[in-house]
Amino acid sequence: MSPTLLSSATLPRRRTFRRLSLRRQQPDLKRTFRVPGSPVVPILSALGALALILKGLPLQTMAAYLIWLVLGLVVYFGYSRRRSKVS
Repeated sequence: MSPTLLSSATLPRRRTFRRLSLRRQQPDLKRTFRVPGSPVVPILSALGALALILKGLPLQTMAAYLIWLVLGLVVYFGYSRRRSKVS
């Protein structure tokens, strides 16, 4: 499975969870689009995307994804910790 396909499979899930968190963090923010049946529909879509990822991807692809994810997080947090202006 190509990295592009893996990325396109995880993107909708990340966006769904981000929208749910924004609803709690900034409830008064103007929304240009409202999902019918919220929060049930976004949660079900995120679970469906996760099921497709777990059922449809070979184990080797998932292992490579997790390794790159961990390496990316180490670089991200290592860099931001040294360069952060926030005390």
